[in-house]
Amino acid sequence: MSQDVPTTTTTTTPPSSPAAAAPAKGKKKSAAAAKKVVKKPAPPKKTIDKKAKTDKKKADKKEKKGTKSKKATKSKKEKKATKSKKGAEKKVKDANEPKRPMTSYLHFCAASRAEVVKKQPELKGIEVAKALGAMWRELSDEGKKPYIDLSAGDKKRYEKEMDTYKSGITASEE
Repeated sequence: MSQDVPTTTTTTTPPSSPAAAAPAKGKKKSAAAAKKVVKKPAPPKKTIDKKAKTDKKKADKKEKKGTKSKKATKSKKEKKATKSKKGAEKKVKDANEPKRPMTSYLHFCAASRAEVVKKQPELKGIEVAKALGAMWRELSDEGKKPYIDLSAGDKKRYEKEMDTYKSGITASEE
């Protein structure tokens, strides 16, 4: 019993370019493909650019969802005023609650700002703040002592006012 093995004889025409003659790495061309090298025509250029398509898609999605326009939505400030980071309602500050105590640095700034502005009137707000910070860093511990004492007194004032404020709240709640 003999099996018929098809014998193929291929006659190839010389390739028109060296790139067409060599098959791609790892790929073998069949005999029929080796005979014909047909160039495919380039696809027609798209007339609508990608950005226009994406904009159209976004507009379509908004129409489907029925979202409000930018003018109708709340501003970022309005959102921050009503909600905190966790999404819960933000605590409304009581106008009668005492102000927090000033730090020693803030007492120094309040006392020295007028002097810095008088010496250097061309400085802007942030530059004045930088100059005050540099002056504070250069100040010795003895130079800072009066401001530290003011801060300690302010802290005592705050604690005293806070105690009366809290006692007033608890008395009104009962």
